[in-house]
Amino acid sequence: MCSTCVKRGRTSCVYSERRDAASNAIELLELLKSLPEEKASELLRDLREKGDAAFVLNEFKGAPIASDRVHPDIESELKAKYPNAYPALVAITPSVLAASNLLRSDLSALSGKEDARPDMKQTQVGRSNVDRSTATPIDADSAVSHFRSHLPDGHEPDYFDDRLRDLKIGFWTDIAVTNKFAAQVISLYLRTDHPLLGLFDPYLFVADLIDQKSRFCSRFLVHSLMYLGCQMYSAFDKSASKIAQDFAQEAERLWESEKVHDSYLTMAGAVLLSLSLMGHGKDHAVLLYAKEAAEMGIRLGLFEDEASGERIEIDQSEEQQSASWYAAWGAFNWKTLISLFYRQPGSGGPMILPKVPIPGDQSFSAEDRPMPETTSSAGELLLGKTFPALCNFWRMIHGALWIYYPGPDCPPDRFKLDIAENKFRELITWTAFLPSILLRRKDSPHHVAVFHIWFHAAVLDIFRPFLQKPAEERPRLKTFSAWDSTPDAVFSASVNQLKRLIVDYRTNYETSAYSILWHTGLLYLANAMLENGEDPQTRLYFLLCVYGYERLKRPYRISRVIVQGLLSMMLRDTDMSGEEARKILGDLGEERWDWVKKEVDEKIRATFMVDLNLASKDPERAMVENMADEFENMALFQDFLNWDKMKM
Repeated sequence: MCSTCVKRGRTSCVYSERRDAASNAIELLELLKSLPEEKASELLRDLREKGDAAFVLNEFKGAPIASDRVHPDIESELKAKYPNAYPALVAITPSVLAASNLLRSDLSALSGKEDARPDMKQTQVGRSNVDRSTATPIDADSAVSHFRSHLPDGHEPDYFDDRLRDLKIGFWTDIAVTNKFAAQVISLYLRTDHPLLGLFDPYLFVADLIDQKSRFCSRFLVHSLMYLGCQMYSAFDKSASKIAQDFAQEAERLWESEKVHDSYLTMAGAVLLSLSLMGHGKDHAVLLYAKEAAEMGIRLGLFEDEASGERIEIDQSEEQQSASWYAAWGAFNWKTLISLFYRQPGSGGPMILPKVPIPGDQSFSAEDRPMPETTSSAGELLLGKTFPALCNFWRMIHGALWIYYPGPDCPPDRFKLDIAENKFRELITWTAFLPSILLRRKDSPHHVAVFHIWFHAAVLDIFRPFLQKPAEERPRLKTFSAWDSTPDAVFSASVNQLKRLIVDYRTNYETSAYSILWHTGLLYLANAMLENGEDPQTRLYFLLCVYGYERLKRPYRISRVIVQGLLSMMLRDTDMSGEEARKILGDLGEERWDWVKKEVDEKIRATFMVDLNLASKDPERAMVENMADEFENMALFQDFLNWDKMKM
């Protein structure tokens, strides 16, 4: 067997049938070189629009095309019928992407610069100052570099809510931080991650935070929020890293007393603590806090009672109802997210659905709800759009978790693909009714972009178990008309959307440097590129993902270990040399990468899956921390193979 198949664990060599594709490509190239310029431009335009070389060639030559081929391929069919989920894409020139700052270390852009001031205005929080109406697909400088440049003197912070100017943080914590610093950290979280997480009503929370009341704010919730917020803030203020540790220790101490008193605030704080610990490389407790939050919600009567099926009516004020709805759906969404995207041992899979309404959905919409006069801008109304959509999204995804957590209700094998296809149909049909504010546009807020990243990552997971079969054995989808209606083709269509989403997110959104919630797109795209060894742009987009993690390395320790795990996979599945992989590691970071294993306080723990293909066969080996540990062995093995080839 060849060395490539040995590295991929195959028992025999697998040969790809690429002769027809190569022949079509050569013929197209010759036509483009020989045709008059006007005709060549027309042919090239057809190829970019339709994406199927064989179809374009037959159409150009006037050859008959099968009448049932309403669309040349499934990707074209999806773009035509479901443009909200599969918008038409402008091609990214590989050479332009390769030359951009997106594929090089952030250090070169930051050389000689101090940290950005922490008192940034809203335009510096979450969105690039680049004029995206005129920006090219790949901007010359990354948004992150622009974000970390010096800001002019004499400007005032622009808080999420003007009431935060009156914050007295000393009432809520004994940790020595200024009121201004705390208000900016809280604003950063509320603008960045809260539209995606929900968890609590932000306006009620701020009201009690400022008024020093405990109905919708608590010490535990404040410390958990500040732990995550300080991690985010450390992207442009190194000193926030130490402060984050202080808030982490106090949050975990407070948990010991709060966990015996069920409350909506404690549920919210537990989810924030779960996310914070994941980003900080303390995976041992991530599932614990997520599970405790869900179980607390069950005891509070927020979820359907499986035993009785009865709905418990709780006499609450409108404000208390709002708090309970956010807590229930926030905990449910987070539990579903980690069940699907992380698949850690013991994550538990499905949980019961909330029985309370979705906050901001339909009658409880952002437009109908009176907004406090102190809200910093009308743009905060968007908080009422993204989160309700995500609640509906995760509710639908919850119905597909049987794919990875088979139980008594799991369908027989012969029906699994049909049910998976129906779930995909449900999702793409639902996107046709999304409000316009949740569609992908140049001026979309960052949380809309993350929503679409999660959507396509979920599509990859729905079809992942049905991939990698020989062409003649690939099962067909029954409800699509395109000639290539297979799980592999839908998977490929979503991978193409992810490529554009990741390029756009890293180019246009400064949150790519300080929010961990979008990293699922990096992990899934990197895996997809390695799974499809025939894609000539594998290396390009793999490195796009690696350097995306590099931007996150300061606020989130876990990103360093993920990169090492991904490079182990790259060494195993491609011809990358050990020397080159070590060079990439050397390029990524201010400190040596030995820091990963020689951390002063404790070893970084990361037990979720990094190798998504291997996860179903050998979940232990597919974990981030274990794949990262294989890096040096993989590098040495690849060096040996390369040396052996040189001898031959």
